[in-house]
This record gives sequence, C-alpha cells and structure tokens, in this order.
Amino acid sequence: MLPSIFLILVLLLSVWALTIAEVQRWRRHALARRLAGEWGMLFSPRDTLDLTGQVARLLPVPGASEVVLHDLVYGSGSGGHVYYLSAVYTVGVLGSKSRVRSVVRLGESIVPHEHACAFSLAVAPRGLGWVEQYRALKQAT
Repeated sequence: MLPSIFLILVLLLSVWALTIAEVQRWRRHALARRLAGEWGMLFSPRDTLDLTGQVARLLPVPGASEVVLHDLVYGSGSGGHVYYLSAVYTVGVLGSKSRVRSVVRLGESIVPHEHACAFSLAVAPRGLGWVEQYRALKQAT
C-alpha cells in the first residue's frame, strides 16, 4: 500500500471517530438538557460551578483520581442546592487502573445563621443506562 493512501485512510478513520464521538456527546447533552427541563432545573454541559473538588473528596471509592464532571443538572430548593452530574474518574491505586463513569447526586444543605454548608453525595446504581441513573437518583430524593 502506498504511504499516501495509508495516510488518507488514517485521516478518514480519525475524522470518522471524531464525528461519532461528537454526535454521542451532543446526544448526551440533549438528553441531560431535556431532563433538566422536565425537573424544572438548569443544565450546564461542563462543571461551571467548580464542584470537582467536592465530588472528588466525597466519592466512596478509595483512590479515585482524575475526576472530571460534565452534564450538570442543578437547582435550588428550600433546604439548599442539588446537583446531578456525570463523573468520570480513575480507580485503582496499585496495579491496574481503569476509568469509571457514573452519575452522582451532590446535595448542598445550607445551615441558616451559621454560614456553613453540609455536602452529601450519592452514586447511582451500576448496571443502569445513563439516563436511568439520573432518574434513579432523582427518585431517591
């Protein structure tokens, strides 16, 4: 095979893979935006509220690292704020490491007159689809 043909094939495969990834990301954003609308909440495709540190600290997985949050559905109520989001993180301290994607709910309870916040974190059950994980966490509240 000529090098120029090989280069063109590699470029075409790369463009195809990037297109597939972008379509999947767009669909995920559209589904999360729809959930936010159904629940009367707001949507952000990225962690614009800088919640990564809180989620990383509260994840019930020892050694979780490289936490990335996206598809944030959030709102406020009388007791505080609630955030539903996709978390992708690395598990494994020694030996093999793997990336895990799960949906989590971060609750922020505001304590009146003390200027303090209490955070709680719940992780969706494994084995459910992405949207079903959001819905399971919403139903659990």
